Amino acid sequence: LESCAEVRRTALLILNGELTAELPETNGFDLVVCTDGSFLQLLRRGFDISVMSFVCGDFDSVAPEVLCRYLPAEKILVTPDQDYNDFQKALDILIAKGVSVVTVVGGGGGEMDHFLANLTVAYRSRTRVSLVFLDEHSRYFFIDQSEILSGVKGKMISLQPFPCAENIYTDGLHWEWQGGGLDIRNNSGTRNFAEKDTVKIELGAGTLLVFISHKPYIKPEQH
Repeated sequence: LESCAEVRRTALLILNGELTAELPETNGFDLVVCTDGSFLQLLRRGFDISVMSFVCGDFDSVAPEVLCRYLPAEKILVTPDQDYNDFQKALDILIAKGVSVVTVVGGGGGEMDHFLANLTVAYRSRTRVSLVFLDEHSRYFFIDQSEILSGVKGKMISLQPFPCAENIYTDGLHWEWQGGGLDIRNNSGTRNFAEKDTVKIELGAGTLLVFISHKPYIKPEQH
C-alpha cells in the first residue's frame, strides 16, 4: 500500500551573505539553488557547481554569459523585478516547484540592511514555506505557534519578538517563561540557555524568531 503521508520537498538555498566555514551536505535536498552573487563565492570555494538545480537573480553581480560556462542555459533563471530582492524571488520559484522546507545559508553577515531585508522576507513567507537559516553561530527560524526543540541541552536559546509575542510558555529553559510577553519596542529574550535536552515553547499570539546556538552556552564567571 502506498503511504498517504505528505511528501515534503526540500531545498538548500545559498544567498550572497556570509557563508559558513563548512557548507551543508547537498545529498539530503531535492533541490540545491543559489543566487547570482553567491555563485561567485561558491566557485571560489571549489563548490561542486554541477549539483545546482538552478541559479537565479537579477545578475547584477555576474553576467549570465559567465554562468553559461558552468551550467546549461535552462538552469539560469533571470529574475529582473526590482520590487523584490533575490531571496524573495528564489523563494517564489521554489514554492512554485512544490518545495515546502528551505534551509538558507548566507542569509546574514555583510551589509546589515540585506540581513534585515532577508528576515522580513522570511517573516512574510513563513505561512507559505518552512524556513531555517544557518550561519556560523546558530540556526534560527520563525514560530507563531508551539515548537519543540530537540537535542539542545546546554545550548544558548534566544527568543526575539518580531515584532511582538504574547502569552509565552516554555519548559526546559534556564529562565522559563510563564505567560509573559515580548515586544521589540520594549524587551527581548536573548541569551537564555537550555537546561533540558528537549525544550517546549508555547506562543499565544504574535511571532518569535528563535535562535539555537551550535555551541554550548558558557556561563559568565562570577566575581
